[in-house]
Amino acid sequence: MKKVVRGETYDDSDLESILLYAKTIEGRTLREALDIPQDLKPKGYTKPKVEGKQGNKGAMGDNVEEYFFDISNNNSQAPDFTTTQMELKTTGLIRRKDGQMRAKERLAITNINYMTILDETFENSHLREKTNRVLLMAYDYRDDTDNVFDMKFELASLWHIPEEDLPQIRKDWDTVIEKVRAGKAHEISGRDTLYLEAATTGSGHGVTVPQPNSSTRAKPRRWMLKSSYMTGVLPTLLEKKNKVEAIQRDADERQLTLEELIRSKFKNYFGKTASEILYDLNSTCSSKAKQAHASSTIAMLKAAFGIDRNATISEFEKAGLVSSTIRTVRVEKNGRIKESVSFPAFKWDTIMNTPWEESDFYKTLQRPFLFVVYRDNGDKQYRLDDVVLWTCPDDAVSEAQKVYEDTQRKVKRGVYDQFVRITGFDGTGSIFHVRTHGRDGKDMIPTPQGGMETRRSFWITNHYVTDHILKKETSR
Repeated sequence: MKKVVRGETYDDSDLESILLYAKTIEGRTLREALDIPQDLKPKGYTKPKVEGKQGNKGAMGDNVEEYFFDISNNNSQAPDFTTTQMELKTTGLIRRKDGQMRAKERLAITNINYMTILDETFENSHLREKTNRVLLMAYDYRDDTDNVFDMKFELASLWHIPEEDLPQIRKDWDTVIEKVRAGKAHEISGRDTLYLEAATTGSGHGVTVPQPNSSTRAKPRRWMLKSSYMTGVLPTLLEKKNKVEAIQRDADERQLTLEELIRSKFKNYFGKTASEILYDLNSTCSSKAKQAHASSTIAMLKAAFGIDRNATISEFEKAGLVSSTIRTVRVEKNGRIKESVSFPAFKWDTIMNTPWEESDFYKTLQRPFLFVVYRDNGDKQYRLDDVVLWTCPDDAVSEAQKVYEDTQRKVKRGVYDQFVRITGFDGTGSIFHVRTHGRDGKDMIPTPQGGMETRRSFWITNHYVTDHILKKETSR
């Protein structure tokens, strides 16, 4: 059926017609495209509670449906464009300091029904149905306006989940389904998965729903593609292909998950030193042993994956793997590692003023970690022994919160010599601790009290790395 919207015509039964019409908004806002009057408020808009502050900006997806495509908002599970079986999805973009784009948030796909999802397979799932054909529209999210009508669209593109991403998304789907099948839907965590997430819906504080195989009620959730995944998807759609490259897969690697793919790329290098691997890959590194293992890790990964050294690894971008969570560890011949694993150094005033769930420490722990493991088997040579993809479990996150909030309380009191050490709170050992992280004892930064204190950071304690992170994976 043909629709006329402010002088523009499109046929909602014709895929090409919908796409051509959608592209007319690229480079424009809804207000510009539809000549929306200034006094019209978007759907979902709410007035600011405090004068001088911004209100709720409105729901972009609902407004694009209603005003741009003339589709009535509803709660139907049918596709937005029923004849073409196509879903409409909008996503916000935020510019980084370096000018690159990242996705503002996760992309919501569809609600999860715990009571029926066990009857689905991944191939016939509602998730696959909702992602087979998507009209993806991306816009510049602006903090300086409280109205989605005034946000410019960068992209309107036909999209579906790429074939190379399906093995990992299938694994993520299976991971969540197994928890539901085990009656543990109440224990689902975003850290369980890499690309796809079963995220809480925000439908109301304290709202719970029944789940199969358990009398414990669980929070309602919906399938979402993680913001890191969407950040990895968008550069290609925005035609910035020179910035992001996918790992080159051989024919027998097309169905591998991300961890399996990484392991496959390194299977021929296990038992070799970092310098030997880099020589084989025709890559370069520092001649200093410590730097050869640490600073050259990204170069080694890119060379093994067949990716240009100046490009971003697409799969790492999608999974949320960043330089601070790609770590090289050296295991001694006794099975231990000398050094704990550090997080970036923090500033005292930032710690004092930042709540736990807004802290860099918390945000980093929500990401996966990749440990590249070298081991000394007794010949004083560190040889590649393993690559481990790890996500922080709930009990460790709980301890991290305790360590962070203990640090925060002490900074507020001006106490800088009693932070949590490797022995932990009770002397029996810790997962995380706080200690110096500077060039030397003279590397000091200002405190909120006006003094100067040695730069510090949070650390994952070395015994936890060997006893839990590496031991868990190497026991395969």
